[in-house]
Amino acid sequence: ISGQRAVAAKNLIELYESMERFEDAYEAGLDYFEQTKNRDRSSLSKYKLKLGDKRFSEGEFHKARVEYKEALKLDPTCAAAVVGIGDAYEKEGRLEDAAKAWKRIVDVNPKKAELVFSRLQKALFDLGKFGEIEDLYRKVLEKDKNNLGALTGLANLAEKKGDKLQAEEIYYNILEIKPDYRPALVGLLKSYREQNKLSEAVQVINRTVEILTPADQ
Repeated sequence: ISGQRAVAAKNLIELYESMERFEDAYEAGLDYFEQTKNRDRSSLSKYKLKLGDKRFSEGEFHKARVEYKEALKLDPTCAAAVVGIGDAYEKEGRLEDAAKAWKRIVDVNPKKAELVFSRLQKALFDLGKFGEIEDLYRKVLEKDKNNLGALTGLANLAEKKGDKLQAEEIYYNILEIKPDYRPALVGLLKSYREQNKLSEAVQVINRTVEILTPADQ
């Protein structure tokens, strides 16, 4: 009988999903996992995310956060929930809380930290705390040393400080990781153009073409 109940619950989940009845889909999911004795319920986080998005679109920002936090409990690596919590605070004009929420990406899922970079840059600038963004980039890199978004962020900061040499070094490091990473290529070529280093720019272009061109061509 329990097997039949599990099948019925699974069918209900699919039905409720198709009807966008996410609260019901979540409840059916709980029943399904109960019947199958499966303790990993992280897949149910998507329903809480959907409910959070619905509350958010309705302007119910507190209720949206409740749903996003539930999603994060179900799946502690859910980067979208972190983004949603911060966005909901921002909509209420609570920038300090928004920034604090977005910073949690470092512990939740550093590989997806780029989702919050532009949000945090703007919030920290408005709060007069733009200097903190560099700390965030470095914390992300401590967890994910090849995070291209964080490395690019550091290169951009170096440029703003007038340290073109450091920026170029970081761009080269990025291109070692991903030779066709456009932000690094554009940044490096822009830097060389501004310094009238045309031969260096040509070398970058030739190097990129050589790396990306298949050997049999």
